[in-house]
Amino acid sequence: MSDWDYPFQNSYILNEAQWEEWEPNMHGVPDGVKRGVYGEFEVTPASSGLVVNVAGGVAVVRGFYCRRESAKPLTLQPPDTQNPRIDLVVLRRSISGGGFTRMVITGDPAANPTAPNPAQDNDNLDLPLAEVYVAANAQSLDAGDITDRRVWTSGLDEHLEDASNPHQVTTAQIGAATAADLQAHEGDTNNPHQVTYDQVGAAPASHTLGSHSDVDVSGIANGETLGYDAATEMFVPLSVAGKPTYISGTGTCVRFPSGLQICWVYPIYVVNGTSATWTYPAAFSSSPTVVVSGYRSLMNLYSNPPGTTAVAVYNTSSTARNAGIIAIGKWT
Repeated sequence: MSDWDYPFQNSYILNEAQWEEWEPNMHGVPDGVKRGVYGEFEVTPASSGLVVNVAGGVAVVRGFYCRRESAKPLTLQPPDTQNPRIDLVVLRRSISGGGFTRMVITGDPAANPTAPNPAQDNDNLDLPLAEVYVAANAQSLDAGDITDRRVWTSGLDEHLEDASNPHQVTTAQIGAATAADLQAHEGDTNNPHQVTYDQVGAAPASHTLGSHSDVDVSGIANGETLGYDAATEMFVPLSVAGKPTYISGTGTCVRFPSGLQICWVYPIYVVNGTSATWTYPAAFSSSPTVVVSGYRSLMNLYSNPPGTTAVAVYNTSSTARNAGIIAIGKWT
């Protein structure tokens, strides 16, 4: 179905489909653009030049019906060399012209320009679509130069989109919490939601650390980090379990309260075809497990088993290499 306007002297409804489209729009519908049809007569800048594209759409003006299926480019007048101006893009209903026209009303250049007035007489009646700001000496337009002036045939659409609380509904009327209420709730430490131990997987007071008589919990700080106590087989604050001890020397050793000791070093320089001995920063109580890493696995244990105080490694390559060594065992 092509574009058409109705009712004008030289236009008429041709068939039932046109009547079905036009008639429901005529029952107390205010002037404006109909939402959701074609491009809603949206005005956008063209890719270059002083040109705007006016999308297709459906509109009603004083009971006259307009439908345009496709967009139409409109070229603006050249810019002023001194001052900016504001043009008005309109959809004009013309009785003498027998239809609707998408057109531009050129504004007057001024230091502080204003948009021209739309036609509002018995013959020509304009429905504003957009204002276009044309800067002095402008060569093109962008989206920021265009201000939407469309109104809609359904006032309900604007009302639904109004986020300014047009009915002045109060929080008390709908039982909503105020910001002060929420802040007070966040600060309430009296378990206002009555959460139980089971719901959060927490231990009740009877199962807390302080209930175990075999563990000295004196001096435990709130929020202190937990450590594992081998004697009691419990995770307890590190002030009770004992903190790991770090020992430095040629490399580093860390001793844990459980008796575990881990030592490591890098690099140990080993000349090709010879061995080098690493003395641990802290002795083991028995021979530890030792892992040696080197270039293409050419570093090998020289003493087997490793000693409790030192270990030797041998370089079987033809070039001097750096070795990395880790020793894991018991310190007590």
